This record gives sequence, C-alpha cells and structure tokens, in this order.
Amino acid sequence: MSIFKSILIKNLIIAVIVTIVLTVIIGQLLKIYTHHSETVVVPNLIGSMPVDLDSKNIKDDFELVVIDSVFDLNKPKGSIAFQEPPSNSVVKRHRTIYLTLVATTPEQVRMPDLSDLTLRQASAVLETYGLKTGRIDYVANIAKNAVVRQLFKGRDFKSGDWILKGSAIDLKIGNGAGDIDGGITNTKNDSNSTAAEDSL
Repeated sequence: MSIFKSILIKNLIIAVIVTIVLTVIIGQLLKIYTHHSETVVVPNLIGSMPVDLDSKNIKDDFELVVIDSVFDLNKPKGSIAFQEPPSNSVVKRHRTIYLTLVATTPEQVRMPDLSDLTLRQASAVLETYGLKTGRIDYVANIAKNAVVRQLFKGRDFKSGDWILKGSAIDLKIGNGAGDIDGGITNTKNDSNSTAAEDSL
C-alpha cells in the first residue's frame, strides 16, 4: 500500500513539473508569436505617398492595408488621407495600419436641380454634391434672386446628368425684370433707360 502511495505521489510531482514546464514553454512561444512587450509608435502617414513608405522602413514594423479612397481637391491625388490607428498610438510590432487614399480619378455625381433656388441655397446644394459655384450672372427674368439656368463650360447642364466632383457650375440669377429671355442684363443701360423714361 505504501509502495502504491509512493508511486502515486511521484507521478503527481512529475505531472506538476511537466505542467509547469509546458506552461512556461507555451507562454514563451505566445510572446514570440504575438511580439509581446515589443511596442512601437505609429508614425504620421497622412500626406505621404504609399510608394515612399518603402524607403522609410515603415513596412518593417507595420502591415499596411488600403481599405478605401476619398475625393479631396485639397490633397495630392494618391496620397494618404486617413489612417487607423492614428499617429502617436503605441501598438505592437506588425500591427495593421488601415489607410484611406485620395482618389486619383474624381468621383462622379448627378447634377442637382437648382431651378428656382436662391443663390445661397444653390451654392449650399452644390457644396453638398462636391461641386463648386462658378460664374454668377444676373439676367432679365421675373424670378428675382432665383436660379433660372445652370451651366457647365458655357452649356446648359440638365439635372440628373453625371458630372465630375469639383466641377464649377455657372449660374444665371433672375434680377426681377419682366424679360424672361435669360440673357445677361446690362444694368448700366437699364438704369439710363429708366432715368430717361422718368424725365419724359
């Protein structure tokens, strides 16, 4: 009985030792696999071109993945617009940084209908669509301060047609006069004509 008990205790001790050794080995392997305690600071990549990152050894510490693109006239095409995680974050080595690039080809949108909107409203709508307000001319039209025509590069542009974001849309605004021909009003001549009529 005492021999059996001795063998049992011996086996238990061996099992405990094996468990401890395996725990230590597994822990070390996990540290190596997960790069435990190896942390790096995320650099600021915004504004950089992806091709330039190779020379900066960024890929030695991080995995770079492009997930999206955005249209932005104020930033160089193809440059990095956003990154996640942000710069100065402390992360483990080989952490994935997700990048959003500035689109190299402008996005297209459908031209909105600006008819009868005020200049302020039309400008706000154009901005919402990623378009710009171009030249503004006041024309003889009874719809005072309202958009009567919308043009792109000198030609009428219908609502619903596709147009590149960032395009400038010229607007013809009614001046409240009775003429509805849509031409550009000569304000000076109109004023002279009115004065002449008043003198009669």
